[in-house]
Amino acid sequence: MKIYDQKSTSEVGGLFNIAAKNHHYKSLSHSPDIIGLFFSILDQFMNTSSFLSDGQLIRIDSSDKESPLKGSNLPAKLFSGFCNWLGHIMSDMAGSSGNRGPGSTGRGTGVSIPFMELFQLSDFGKLQVGKDRQTLAEVMTRVFQEGYDLRFGAVMAIPVLIEELMIKAIWVIRQRFFENKNWSECIPTKQHADLRIMLIVGNSTLCLIDVTDAAVRGVVEDGNVMVFILHLNYVAWVRLIMLVLRELRIRFGPVISDAFRKFEEEILYIVTPKERANIQQFYDRLQQLDVSHEILLREFTIQVEQEYQLIYHEIEETFSSKNSTAVQAEHSMALAKACGVDDSKIMKDNKDLDDFFL
Repeated sequence: MKIYDQKSTSEVGGLFNIAAKNHHYKSLSHSPDIIGLFFSILDQFMNTSSFLSDGQLIRIDSSDKESPLKGSNLPAKLFSGFCNWLGHIMSDMAGSSGNRGPGSTGRGTGVSIPFMELFQLSDFGKLQVGKDRQTLAEVMTRVFQEGYDLRFGAVMAIPVLIEELMIKAIWVIRQRFFENKNWSECIPTKQHADLRIMLIVGNSTLCLIDVTDAAVRGVVEDGNVMVFILHLNYVAWVRLIMLVLRELRIRFGPVISDAFRKFEEEILYIVTPKERANIQQFYDRLQQLDVSHEILLREFTIQVEQEYQLIYHEIEETFSSKNSTAVQAEHSMALAKACGVDDSKIMKDNKDLDDFFL
């Protein structure tokens, strides 16, 4: 078994519940996004396995598993880690029949839709699922087990892609044949405000129809939240959010930046040229003080280094077998002085030595 490929609760030491049908969802290294790439390389380097379950990040030791990380240096190991992650994702994308349980003929669960694994951090709420009440994290795990994986995400992207292509095609036709613009001016880009609004309206309409259909199906199933989520187009909603955020940034980005600048100026009380000059002078003084402190620190460092070299030299000469006893005694006295010993306590000759022992 390879690292980060545990498929049962027993294989993770009973730390949390995991099964073959959801281990691609709970294992972060199986995520086809930047989070999955990061944890895949991290786990391969550290021989660990990283999981999200019950709103927690759980990492376990996998040093007893096969680690196919190759390469003699860091760039080679990183490249090997990336290739291992990509190959693992591609092999698991189609799922396996064993993931659907014994005796089942349905397709196996593949890997999750990018960033969908983050729903496992949402360990809150009591949502109605049949006769049970479960947290959002538990509901999303069950949704994944029902086939809401990357392959299903690719299918959900088809109506979104068709809808956007149709809107852009209609916009190009209008620009070219109704407003008589040159073909160079009919290229659909985000620079055209009317096209951006058309895309937002079109995606909003698609999402409105989608949520209405999902809500009706959920109500028919006695308010089953899982049925509601299973019929939501995840891709369409993500695309709508991206379009709205982009429009807000284009329209209000400069306004927000200007508001932050004015707020900063008000907080700092910079309202007159004189106050600006005073603050600049204060900043210049701080810079000069910083330079003077840097010089003092450098001089202090040099002085300490010189003292250390002197003490180290005297220690070596004092205990060197190459020196005579008299020379060793001289260096011993020099060492004592360098170490700050009081002159009255330093033994300078045989008389001081005799007086000390007598």
